[in-house]
Amino acid sequence: MIMAEPIAEYTVRDFSAVDTQIEQIAERERVVTQKLKLANLFQLVKFAVIGLVALGVFFLLLGIAYRIAFPPEQKVVETTKIVEKIIQTPKIVIQTPDGSQVVQAQPGTNNTATSHQQGDVQILDEQAAQRATQEIDQRLNNAGVTNAGSRVSASLSWNNYNDLDLMVKEPNGNVVFFKKKRSATSGILDVDANSNNSTRRSRTPVENIRWSAGKALKGEYIVSVLFYGKSPDEPSTGSTPFTVKLVHNGKSEVRQGAFPNNTRPQTPMEIARLNVE
Repeated sequence: MIMAEPIAEYTVRDFSAVDTQIEQIAERERVVTQKLKLANLFQLVKFAVIGLVALGVFFLLLGIAYRIAFPPEQKVVETTKIVEKIIQTPKIVIQTPDGSQVVQAQPGTNNTATSHQQGDVQILDEQAAQRATQEIDQRLNNAGVTNAGSRVSASLSWNNYNDLDLMVKEPNGNVVFFKKKRSATSGILDVDANSNNSTRRSRTPVENIRWSAGKALKGEYIVSVLFYGKSPDEPSTGSTPFTVKLVHNGKSEVRQGAFPNNTRPQTPMEIARLNVE
């Protein structure tokens, strides 16, 4: 008797529900991943904005600190016009030939600047000149200035907070002073002390104008001191003595003068005429 083979039985199962759950899980993961990406991007943007704001504040504070440390130089246009007009007036003449000891300002003029020139301009003797030269050179050294190698130089010193200014007129008519500190012939005012906008006033100020060897013009140089104005810290009585050291043609000499403290502002006093060969 031949036995018949058993009939194989197959069970068909429905996995559609499982597939649906897998798709739902995958969708939730995509949503979570997208949210994480957006959160990370938001954090990055936030840190970038904070960094830019901090950088802007830093540069703003840096600019404020620079302006405080280096304030802009104030322009005094009208003062410049007045000074140039007075300098061009050839009525203040102080002749200082070799061997003279005391030279007086010439009288006999109605010019305002001349009427304020009281007292004498003196040429110091050798010992007094040496002491004055040492003091001026020390002040120049403290200011980081040297006249070594200069053909012509003039240095001014005084001892209070008043504002005096050194001025030198070149043979070509150009004037080197606080408003025009450099000239085409290498003239330079490298120290300007106790100016109105200065934050570092001194009771031992010094000013200096010099010309490099080989560049200074030949001819007459007119050296003057300007009483620009009295400091409110100084009395109206008394005077402001000053000292001027002059170097030219290989020679050095020292002269002294004084302004009364009640001198009208922007009054010049001619100190010397140097003939540079």
